[in-house]
Amino acid sequence: MRVLIVEDGYQRGALTAVRALHKAGWHVGVASPVKGHAARSRHCSAWHPAPQPSDGPDRFERGINAALTTGYDIVLPAGDAELLTLSSLRGSLGPAVPLPDHEAVVNVLDKGIWEREAAAIGLEVPRRVQAGEGRFPVVVKELLHGAPSGKHTRSEAVVAMDQDELDQALTEIRSNGGTGIAQQHIPGTLIGVIVIVDRAGQVIGRGQQEAFRLWPAEAGVSTYARTVEPETELVDKLGALVHELGWWGPAEAQFIETDSQKVLIDINPRIYGSMALATSAGLDVASMWARLCRGEAPTPARAAPGHRYQWLEGDLRRALFASENGRVRDVGRTVAASLGAHHSLWSIRDPWPATRFAATLTGRALRKGDAWS
Repeated sequence: MRVLIVEDGYQRGALTAVRALHKAGWHVGVASPVKGHAARSRHCSAWHPAPQPSDGPDRFERGINAALTTGYDIVLPAGDAELLTLSSLRGSLGPAVPLPDHEAVVNVLDKGIWEREAAAIGLEVPRRVQAGEGRFPVVVKELLHGAPSGKHTRSEAVVAMDQDELDQALTEIRSNGGTGIAQQHIPGTLIGVIVIVDRAGQVIGRGQQEAFRLWPAEAGVSTYARTVEPETELVDKLGALVHELGWWGPAEAQFIETDSQKVLIDINPRIYGSMALATSAGLDVASMWARLCRGEAPTPARAAPGHRYQWLEGDLRRALFASENGRVRDVGRTVAASLGAHHSLWSIRDPWPATRFAATLTGRALRKGDAWS
């Protein structure tokens, strides 16, 4: 069994997928424009240089087809752009791209579509803020990130504190061929719910995590998190939403939890950044997805509560640049928290990706005087 991970060279989740799939008995290759974390893993059998989708669909197609000539059974994407472009090119890439229908891929990526369906199912979604309302702060996102016709755009949300920042963020998205939206900013705790839905619409994998720290601090991703017991109602509604959209496979949904509600803010129907936490807790997302792609029936699984995760680099950035409790103390606590946590880069059995990345940061610091900017 041979699987090709397609990514941009910087995806921490891709490294998790390589390790997990190799452990499950797969021959794993990586296609990316640069030789990054996943391709440097001792568990990666081959690296295939390939353009990214923003270099143009034709160049991307040629690169992936060149990799596929070496005999891969399936292709798994580690980013929205990779997912959307692979899906649109499936006719020329052949049976190695066994994704749901292209309409379903668009449905689960387009915020306008899945927000409408989520609200109909009974999930809370953020309120859209219209131009000229003057209600700040607001969160600015791309409506459909990674469209093949667009240029490379940032995937992170931006928090705009005033009209000038809002206009600047929307202009940047528009200049790169995208459509920007503004949503109400909701303070609260970031939680993630992961479901794996089979082709019949049944939830066969489930997990939930809560984040204690984020980077960037205002609207970033988890840098320190733990698994908790999956909430049945959230899992059931998310599974129903995914099935209604026509998607099968993994869907990692991000919610903001407040005192009174949980608001769905994003869906990642692919390999995602903190996937190492679910994998370490017993929910092998990548392997279950790969088996579904082959038409198999994976054994149902759940992520056990009580496992901890840390993205060390991001957590240190947060401690250095957004600490509220004293920088030195926060850095010390951050390093101490790394003991016993599962990491997206570091592994004692596979040390080279983290070692190489640390060397890169050191070299950047020597050249520019700041490794963290």
